[in-house]
Amino acid sequence: MKILTFANPKGGAGKTVSSINFAYALSRLGYKTLLIDTDPRGGVSICLGMENENTLFDLIKEYNEGFVEDVEKYINHKNGVDVVISDYEIAKFDSYFDADTVSATFIMKNLVSEFFKEYDFIVIDTEGTVNSLTASILYATQDIFIPTQASNLDLTGVRDILGLSKNISRQNAELKIKKVFLIRAKMNTIAFKEFQNSLESFFDEQQFSKVAIRENQDIINAVNSQLDIFTYRNSSNGAIDYRNLVDEYIEELQKEI
Repeated sequence: MKILTFANPKGGAGKTVSSINFAYALSRLGYKTLLIDTDPRGGVSICLGMENENTLFDLIKEYNEGFVEDVEKYINHKNGVDVVISDYEIAKFDSYFDADTVSATFIMKNLVSEFFKEYDFIVIDTEGTVNSLTASILYATQDIFIPTQASNLDLTGVRDILGLSKNISRQNAELKIKKVFLIRAKMNTIAFKEFQNSLESFFDEQQFSKVAIRENQDIINAVNSQLDIFTYRNSSNGAIDYRNLVDEYIEELQKEI
């Protein structure tokens, strides 16, 4: 089982759309994939048109209180991917655990290892901030994916997640920045090429993805239709780019074996 987290504390960095389409690209390769939303805004459920009164925060509370009667009630199914959704209640994560930092820190790691170990990949979408829930997610994570636009403002979020991951990697030796990749890319502009070059010089060859997600109306249309990009239009540039990003990742994983 591989646990992947899409993180960038800057809002609007493309985490939700990327985590959805990455999960669906994995599923289309035949991998059993679970997508977990941890954003109080419920971006995944909105983008995929899902409703379920049983959310991630309900699962966290039930688990922390000692017994999960039926984990299946938390799992939604759509087009080959299983999904656990969130809503505004997840924002109570800090107050729920209060001073019990140990339980808060390891709750996500314990949950996924106990209930979701049959999955090949777990893809986690995070909210646009750094807090104790983000830390708990990273304690459970192996590979971090950081989407960013080609702007200096977006880079502040990249720096924040680099700092947090460095601290957490002292206790989670498996945690690493796997891919930084550009989204909404205007490939032929001078600004894009300059930004791409600066990221390539900062990150090592494997960390900075050779794949950029091009600016593509079909990605927006897919969200508006509450579908992943592959179901919406499998031949679109958006589908091609996310498929290439996953292929790049899988190829690197196979080399590590």
